[in-house]
Amino acid sequence: MKPALHPVSLPLPARTESPHDFLRTGVETLDQLLSGGLPRGKITEISGDPSSGRTSLLLCILTEASHQRESLAYVDAFDMLDPASFQRSGVDLDRLLWIRCRNEGERDRVNQSIKAADIVTRSGGFGVLILDLGIPRNTLPPISTRLWFRLQRTIRGTSTSLVVITPRQNPTGASTLRLELERCKSDWGGKLSGMRQPLLEGIHSHATLTRGPHHGRVALHCRL
Repeated sequence: MKPALHPVSLPLPARTESPHDFLRTGVETLDQLLSGGLPRGKITEISGDPSSGRTSLLLCILTEASHQRESLAYVDAFDMLDPASFQRSGVDLDRLLWIRCRNEGERDRVNQSIKAADIVTRSGGFGVLILDLGIPRNTLPPISTRLWFRLQRTIRGTSTSLVVITPRQNPTGASTLRLELERCKSDWGGKLSGMRQPLLEGIHSHATLTRGPHHGRVALHCRL
């Protein structure tokens, strides 16, 4: 899936930080909305239902970071990453540290993944760290507020952009940016030989900034 964004007119403030304080997402209109990109040394939260564009946006971020020769880390709470699709999208797997959490029970996996993210952050040297909590059943177990704010303190002052993928927004105030993705409609095309149902060819969604320097949204079209 390669997303293409259509610009939306927004009253964007002047940027006061250095470009080096941000990690570009690879999507120009989204970087404008975020006043430069994903902030380094802080937590960005991306939430949304399955098929809302979360994975497509994540691939854009990792591909752009690969092009910038950044070191990448991916904490996979539910062991769902598909390396082949990442590589096809342009992610440099040689620069990617993949941490797979295999504890029994959803709560244990989530807690283990947050602790793994804390360890990776303390090791330093990563441009982007993805903490993927996109649980298959779309209901994330409650997470200790203490763990979230410990992670916030650990990331502060580093050059790492920490991106947390969740099905629903985290009620704590640990994240600096919050993006909520909402699926609007689907594109259906022709049928494969022997199939009765049409093929899903694309997804239209909105990426809304609900926490950050201002509020706004961009349109996202993910072609499959």
